[in-house]
Amino acid sequence: MASRSDENWWTFSIDPAVRADNSKSRFTGEMDVNPELPGGLRRLDYHDYLGLDLLLGSQRPSSQIPDERAFIVTHQLMEIVFKLVVFDMAVVSATLGSFASSPRLATDTLDAKPDDGFWRPALTAAARISFACRGLLPSIMRVLSDPSDADETFNSVEFHRFRENLEPASGFQSAQFRLIQRALGKANLLSVRLFPADTYRRLYGEDAGDTVRVDDPVILREDANVATPAQGEPRERAARLEDDANAALERLADVAGAQPDPNGPDAVEAADVNRAIVLLERIMSKGRGRKTGAAAAERFREDLTAAASRENERRSGLRRARAGAYVLRRRAPGSPLRDILSRISAADEALHGTAHDSFLSVHLRVTRERLRQIRAYAAKSGEPEPSIGTGGGGIEYLGWSQRYLIPLFPALVAYRELGD
Repeated sequence: MASRSDENWWTFSIDPAVRADNSKSRFTGEMDVNPELPGGLRRLDYHDYLGLDLLLGSQRPSSQIPDERAFIVTHQLMEIVFKLVVFDMAVVSATLGSFASSPRLATDTLDAKPDDGFWRPALTAAARISFACRGLLPSIMRVLSDPSDADETFNSVEFHRFRENLEPASGFQSAQFRLIQRALGKANLLSVRLFPADTYRRLYGEDAGDTVRVDDPVILREDANVATPAQGEPRERAARLEDDANAALERLADVAGAQPDPNGPDAVEAADVNRAIVLLERIMSKGRGRKTGAAAAERFREDLTAAASRENERRSGLRRARAGAYVLRRRAPGSPLRDILSRISAADEALHGTAHDSFLSVHLRVTRERLRQIRAYAAKSGEPEPSIGTGGGGIEYLGWSQRYLIPLFPALVAYRELGD
């Protein structure tokens, strides 16, 4: 559940009449952040409005190593951006859901203009989602010293002096990122047991298998309900983004009288599933020992095969959504709805794609260079080579998942396969 302090954050309206009426859109009572005092005075100032006491007091280093402060702030910045992305996804989802349930809106959408009052919040929200994934998140990650940048902004030798203080904490424990992946059509992917759990099991003292789902409570702890919000929780609206987008396309197909596409979106190919499995088996056998790696790989084979089957069953039900996508592209190429869906699709690619400047690509380069520097320092100094974190099994896992696993579960598959 969202905390009481988040009540204002999650209380929003997409109704143009509410947004245009100050008496309706303004918070009152206990929710009013700037109540009027006697004499018409106001008390709110910049510091209080932004909650700077809490915000600037939330950095708690574990060491006296200066670079640890950059490490903390970098991850906090990413989580703040994730929070805005999740909220913006909820705005887009609510808009698409309202569109799908309104006969008038669906009828009018082919003639809708970008300045249409109904679409305005979703357009700006979708633009922020795309910008955050294309620009903000990769740039924030570069604070941890992208090797393609000229100046080193974060030193790997300094990093390993404090990193072991933090086990088992890892960037892969970001529940908000898992929620974003769920919103981007990756619910079936999140069901696959892949994440190495030995460090978490040992240090948290909980029973878990050799590998677990990335959104398992042993990994995410009490934040597991953020990654998989219950029905009726505010974040659950964001988690429904993929479903609401498909419902909007289906509604558009119905209004246009379009027949369901007999083929539907492309299925996940068995050959692609098998390739991902074979390549992972090699990584697991090398990194975890032959016997342990074989057992983990077999669980992964079972899970990914089942996930691909569920994904193909889901896609077989998207024939009407695919027909709506054809209508949208052919008859309303400049519509707000198309702009929104294109921005969401682009955000998914900016987060997970293989382009040099995608978020995962920058993450890989930063982590790979850090590992190289740490190994070089350890060999030169005679110190033992430390762990650089528990995140997902290492560089080979990350590179493999980016190339061979995540692409099997793209966002908005009924829409994006048609191209822009």
